[in-house]
Amino acid sequence: PAITTSALVEGILRAIRPDRFRLRQLRQHVVIAGCGRLAMLYLECLREAEPNTPVLIIDNRADNPHAQTAIERFRANVLIADVTSKPAIRMLRLKFAKRLVVLTGDDYINLDTATKAISIAPHLATQTLVHISDLRLLRVVEKAELLQQATKFNSYRRAAESLVDENLLPHFRKTDSG
Repeated sequence: PAITTSALVEGILRAIRPDRFRLRQLRQHVVIAGCGRLAMLYLECLREAEPNTPVLIIDNRADNPHAQTAIERFRANVLIADVTSKPAIRMLRLKFAKRLVVLTGDDYINLDTATKAISIAPHLATQTLVHISDLRLLRVVEKAELLQQATKFNSYRRAAESLVDENLLPHFRKTDSG
């Protein structure tokens, strides 16, 4: 009777809240906080490198136009919730996650989320990527050695580095120095 009852309850839960049941089964997944342009670029690269890795995106906007793309094109699970709330953080199953990528549009939320996540799941310390759009804040974070093991980046600085490395330096190397 106990097995039958648990199977019945599980079936009802799946019917009522299929997304929550699916989230409970996630293991070795990538958690992405934010569902904007950067998240879509990251997802595209992730799917090329790891086509079968489960992905869980958390975003606070139910009307986010990228959410449907993430679900349909990239087979991601999308959770509409506030990443700063404790119940939402628990739903991310961070202890079972293999990577955390924090790409919301708010630098302070990004830093807070990464800090909270690493305190819950210390194994993510070296597997966390945090976007900081304010270059001054990024320099302060780097100088203060906050989130030491996490990778912090700024998309504008990365674009500038890429421009210099891939275009300007090769051009100057070809130019006659005389």
